[in-house]
Amino acid sequence: MSQSKSKSGRPPLYEDAAGTIRTAALELFAERGFEATSIGDIAKRAGVPKANVLYYFSNKDELWKQAIDHHWQEVDDFYVARLANHPSVDRSGLKHLIETYLEACCRFPPYVQIMNMEGHAENWRTRWLAEKHLRRHIEVMRDYLSQLTNAGVIPDVDPVIFQTLITGGGQLLIGQHQLWQDAVEISPRDAEFRANYVKHMIELLTRT
Repeated sequence: MSQSKSKSGRPPLYEDAAGTIRTAALELFAERGFEATSIGDIAKRAGVPKANVLYYFSNKDELWKQAIDHHWQEVDDFYVARLANHPSVDRSGLKHLIETYLEACCRFPPYVQIMNMEGHAENWRTRWLAEKHLRRHIEVMRDYLSQLTNAGVIPDVDPVIFQTLITGGGQLLIGQHQLWQDAVEISPRDAEFRANYVKHMIELLTRT
């Protein structure tokens, strides 16, 4: 009897094992960074022999790429589900977009951690992130912010600058949530805090 196949055409057991390794690798890359994470570390976190990691992934570079691509696909799927009808070109649409972004940062910690970890130096990993993932997010946001500007909802400001105002604060707060919680005893991951954050962001960013 032939073995059933997954969407990738590979047997389910292959996908399960590869997925376990990929998840362990992503966690470690987000916690320690690429250079400080070894194949042995990943094997230990995944609970498999080191040889198994190299059976499913030819080397650490390839594992990093696959872990990143898989995670960003999960993030993209979340955005598509939450923004299926596209945000309306008004204050409520901008509010929904910011809320969705902050929720994504909370739900997918490596989404923030990996960019913070890799974004400070030029190397093949930053180029991979920029060209395969971040650029298209920026382009979609740029188009939407241009629509908001044309509709008179937000001031005529360079969309990239506007994006940093919207996303930068969220990344800082949520990416460093434990530091902020220890410093001011407020958790940026708390839903009430995020709602208040979005409320004041909208007041600051939009024309009244």
